[in-house]
Amino acid sequence: MAGLDARYGWAQLSAAWIWPGIALELLGFVPISRAIAENPFLERQVRVQTELGHHVITTGPYGVVRHPMYSGLMLLLPGCGLVLGSAWGFAPIAMLMATFVVRTALEDGALRRELPGYEEYCSRTRYRLVPGVW
Repeated sequence: MAGLDARYGWAQLSAAWIWPGIALELLGFVPISRAIAENPFLERQVRVQTELGHHVITTGPYGVVRHPMYSGLMLLLPGCGLVLGSAWGFAPIAMLMATFVVRTALEDGALRRELPGYEEYCSRTRYRLVPGVW
């Protein structure tokens, strides 16, 4: 969408939005990199790795929200839209972000069923993506 917007000039943003976009991207990388460093069981798909002694990670960003990588992506992706300078670029970003919200619900369900201690962790760490909100 951003490429088409640039080509046809549908709804381009001013260059002033590039720096706030870069700031959002950098801010988004913080929880993502911390989650990668903190969680040795991190994978692209939800899978309880019993053969590796998989247990609930409650430290670092996981003490604040249950899905810190998605929280980081929720900051990073709008930043990309700003850097690309396209208002139309936010349409696929919004769809992707909605997909992450659904995915966190599905992951929570699977981990509650399959990972011992995850239910208790959910009662202590109430927020999925946004601290103090949701």
